[in-house]
Amino acid sequence: GQTDVDSDLYILQIAPGITYNLTYNYSIYGGPLFQWVYGKAETKATNSLLFRTNTKSDIKNDSHFGGWVGFRADIDAYISLNIEYQITGTSSSIGLNITSKF
Repeated sequence: GQTDVDSDLYILQIAPGITYNLTYNYSIYGGPLFQWVYGKAETKATNSLLFRTNTKSDIKNDSHFGGWVGFRADIDAYISLNIEYQITGTSSSIGLNITSKF
């Protein structure tokens, strides 16, 4: 069997915010969020000579407004850890990153 997936995804986020330093190494941040998501996905699958499927989907968000909040911890002078949560009326996401300075 073979499966092919073709997709295009466009995301625009505008998220102004403020930061509050809890201590020298820790801070929280957040603010309002505008998010626009649009895309298309197409899946073609073949399992045998008798089974074939083709699925097309539009990708878009129904709610454009929400908010976000994050936490930053400076591990040392070169490494920091960020955890961030975003939410709109119909979607939410959480992210984690580690940043290193050179």
